[in-house]
This record gives sequence, structure tokens and C-alpha cells, in this order.
Amino acid sequence: MHFLDQLRLIKKLHTSILRKKTGTASQLAKHLETSRSSLFRYISILTSMGANIQYSYDYNTYFYKENFELNLESLIF
Repeated sequence: MHFLDQLRLIKKLHTSILRKKTGTASQLAKHLETSRSSLFRYISILTSMGANIQYSYDYNTYFYKENFELNLESLIF
């Protein structure tokens, strides 16, 4: 996957988490058209950027525990 495609996927993941309608990891990976293992790598990237991502079994979704603003420039420079 090309770098720009990865950035688009990270942005799509971020948007899904903000909407709090991700479903399970398998469902989210399918929605993003990636594997579960790649999904967890992308979640790890967001975490390394300061995101506090958690999963709610009650609501069946990933969510940001604290406000998080995605800054893709930090991945480029």
C-alpha cells in the first residue's frame, strides 16, 4: 500500500472512531478494506500520536477516551 493510501486509511479510521460506530475489530477492518492485523497497526499509529483509544463492549465501538485531533503533518515531517 502506498503512503498516501495509508494516510487516507488513517483518516478514515479516525473519522469512524469519532462517530463511535466502528463495530468490532473485524467489522471495522472490513469497512476499511484492510486486515485485522493492519487495523491494529493503524490504531497503534494513532496511539503513538497521542490518541487514547478504547473499546466499549456495551456500545460495540472504538472511541477516543479524551479529545484527539488528528494531525497528519506529524506523519509526513
